[in-house]
Amino acid sequence: MKTLCLFYLALATTAGAQTKDYQLFVGADIDVDYQGSAARVVGVDRDAFIVNGAKGKDDVRMNAAGRLRVTPIMKLTRTLATVDKLIVERAYTPQNDPERKLNKENDAYFVMDDDASLARAYADENPPPNQVQLNQIAAQFRAESEKTLENSYRSLQNTQTVAEGMNNLNSVSAGVRAGEAQDEMQREDFDAIHFSFAVSSDHPLLAPYLVATASYRASKRQDLPAHSWVYAEELKPIDSRVHRVEVMAGGLPPGFTFERFRLHLYDRGAEVATTVSTNWTPMTQDEAFMYIVANYLGSHREDTMPAAVVMRFPSRNECTAMIRAGAPGKLFVKVGKDGMPAGAFLDSACTQPAAEGLISVTIGQLRFTPALDHGHPVEGVAQINLST
Repeated sequence: MKTLCLFYLALATTAGAQTKDYQLFVGADIDVDYQGSAARVVGVDRDAFIVNGAKGKDDVRMNAAGRLRVTPIMKLTRTLATVDKLIVERAYTPQNDPERKLNKENDAYFVMDDDASLARAYADENPPPNQVQLNQIAAQFRAESEKTLENSYRSLQNTQTVAEGMNNLNSVSAGVRAGEAQDEMQREDFDAIHFSFAVSSDHPLLAPYLVATASYRASKRQDLPAHSWVYAEELKPIDSRVHRVEVMAGGLPPGFTFERFRLHLYDRGAEVATTVSTNWTPMTQDEAFMYIVANYLGSHREDTMPAAVVMRFPSRNECTAMIRAGAPGKLFVKVGKDGMPAGAFLDSACTQPAAEGLISVTIGQLRFTPALDHGHPVEGVAQINLST
């Protein structure tokens, strides 16, 4: 174990020369109730979570998802999304927004004001007829026409009087409504969370979705119990261009307060690091390897385990190139206690070395978790399948 510690110390002293292409952060695993057990969420499709069912991927409607479990967990990835200008605030849903309701009511009264203005304008342009004019009109039409004209004008005068009265009443009512709206806004009966941000990623995210979490209380009283809030939404593909995301999520109790807002970003079921991830720490390859091995040893203190590749898996093209260079369909790699490759062989007993050159160079770039004997690192052998 002392030798292992000295090796990792040596790695740490050389890590400064490497680029920090790995991202360590606190992420979240999301599980939902599915057919009587917990199922890991691997995607979001409109109003449904996607889980892996017995017959493949299946949908779980969000409004029928039952209990959601959000498990914080340290994660390591090579994908980083840049999140900028993240703004999170309490807000009103449109139907509960005091200012919106006030404007809607004022629009209705403005229509009545317009009616009063039209009545006044018509009265100004059409003064009441005199008696001579009425006699002339009466001579041309029947006697009933005179009454009709007089009644029409009186009706017009009445309309103007009523409209002016309503206009005065509206002025008083508008002041009352404005005061009521101000009182309502001061109560801060917010019932939604509004958040927005800009996002981009040098590594394209083809099927991204976000999960936002927070802890909230039904009011400002700190003695009330805290509840968990989870919101998920499917996003459009994300690339190196800046994409704007804006969300208004209602359904919260009016007057709520919240804390510990967290934004998580996923692509095809795997969480990616963001520049606002909790405890986000860029790492070099050697630093990431040290973290993986240390975490592995801490999780298997009493276990006996074989060596296995954990970093720098050979690509399909590299596997094809090694086969063309003379490698069979599988190789056996001798792995030291430190998880570093010590040579490639054609047999599991490691007696027939593989050809030097391309094969040894490619295998030398791999990193392994060491074999364990009841929790203690030992030398081991890892099998690499090149044909799959």
